Amino acid sequence: MSLLAAHGLRVDIGGKRIGGDLELTVTPGESWAVLGANGAGKTTLLYTLAGLRSPAAGTILLEGHPLRSWSRRAIARRLGILLQDSDDPFPATVLETALIGRHPHLGPWQWEGPEDTRRARDALAEVELDGFEQRGVDTLSGGERRRLALAALLVQDPKVALLDEPTNHLDLHHQIRLLGKLHDHARARGGALVMALHDVNLAARFCDHALMIFADGEILHGPADQLLRADYLTCLYHHPIEEVVGNGQRAFLPA
Repeated sequence: MSLLAAHGLRVDIGGKRIGGDLELTVTPGESWAVLGANGAGKTTLLYTLAGLRSPAAGTILLEGHPLRSWSRRAIARRLGILLQDSDDPFPATVLETALIGRHPHLGPWQWEGPEDTRRARDALAEVELDGFEQRGVDTLSGGERRRLALAALLVQDPKVALLDEPTNHLDLHHQIRLLGKLHDHARARGGALVMALHDVNLAARFCDHALMIFADGEILHGPADQLLRADYLTCLYHHPIEEVVGNGQRAFLPA
């Protein structure tokens, strides 16, 4: 069963073509890393897969149906996106912000109920923001705001989560802990993650598939254990990369 798929996908940005004829299938339980240098097009690809940007060519399917055939509310119940940075233009508490994730699941003019509030409180506890419920969002640090954005995504509970640099502003403890939780949550629900990452070692640790966007716009994708190699990464980042192995894990270091 395909949760999210792209057929013949091409994305154009600033005169550059990304993925001339991309065939991509994301199935339940998978975690995908989207890798590439700055400006390669990782964010643009995620926006296109989310339906926030039109492809230059090709078709995107959500649960086997064309993405354009779904309403935005129906898409949001199945697919969520975490942007690189969160803006908070209006005053709100941490709990009110987390509850935004429930909006796709509510009817028109329907207010959140006790079950929605319970879900939001549980998600805040998952990201270690329990006790922050009545804090103003404008009082949070960058890392705390990032954890709040992840909590809202957990409250939304989509089958497919598209994550654009989910570890932005997070310290090492929260990077490992929260990516682990997202990974386990997706697998337990038969969902999937597709996340743009700069840290190759996080990709190696949490992702079973990788999609690499090279400087010329070409895309290489497949099982992570086949693609996360020093030679490919050296080409991808234009810098010599060495692979080291320790405690049964692989790590990649700049030479």
